[in-house]
Amino acid sequence: MKLPFSIIFILLAMEFLPASDEKDLSAILAPLVLNSQNTQKVSQFPSQTKQDESPLTEITEAALISELQNSLKQHLNLEGDLRISLTQEWKPIAVSAAEGWSVKILQVPSNGLGATSLVRFRIESAGRRVGEWHMILRAQLWREVWAASTRIERGTILSESLLKKINVDVLRENQPLIPARADLSAYQAASLIKPDSLLTWRDVSQREVIRRGQIVEVIAAEGPMIITLKGIAMTSGGIGDEIVVRNMDSRRDITARVTSPTTAKVNF
Repeated sequence: MKLPFSIIFILLAMEFLPASDEKDLSAILAPLVLNSQNTQKVSQFPSQTKQDESPLTEITEAALISELQNSLKQHLNLEGDLRISLTQEWKPIAVSAAEGWSVKILQVPSNGLGATSLVRFRIESAGRRVGEWHMILRAQLWREVWAASTRIERGTILSESLLKKINVDVLRENQPLIPARADLSAYQAASLIKPDSLLTWRDVSQREVIRRGQIVEVIAAEGPMIITLKGIAMTSGGIGDEIVVRNMDSRRDITARVTSPTTAKVNF
């Protein structure tokens, strides 16, 4: 067994030094005792303080779904209440609680979000990539839409007294439904609409403000020059529609765009 250097030094000092009193021996040993005490004190503390690790937080399935819903709505500019669910198991991931995290949508179906869609996304924390995933998501998009509250005959001008608002999952519908925020006062039924039917844009058409046979004032404009004449509407149409108007003097037919219930405009 090897003896510590300090013990060897003491033994050698006692062997070869001349006899000395207790005071001299204390003087010889004092530096060793002091160094030994200092060594013990230093050994109680590490040479480099270990930095505390940042607290972590878990990305749970519920947290991921919430973030995916918000990111998809912003990415696709969706209106309504989007609800999604995962089709595969999600294992929580630990990230820094102080730095936070976010979801970035990388790819969605070219025809938009459906009831079942493959979505590619990335999770980032403090601007750094945590990972990327391809997932098949089940989705619902709930919106208020217009529905018929009663039987509506073809050509009937639409009003809220004939309609009602229903909350439906629009991703389950084959045709684009008319949102309840749309003002249908300028529209009429394009065909017979049965009670409780959800309204699509195929079911309505612009309200005919000018009807066939009506006398119409035609305004022809070219630069600063404006000409007005009277004509007979040969077809019906709503605001913005093009109709055929026959000049009452020349008997020639011209095409004009309806601008009001009594006027149509021609641009040369």
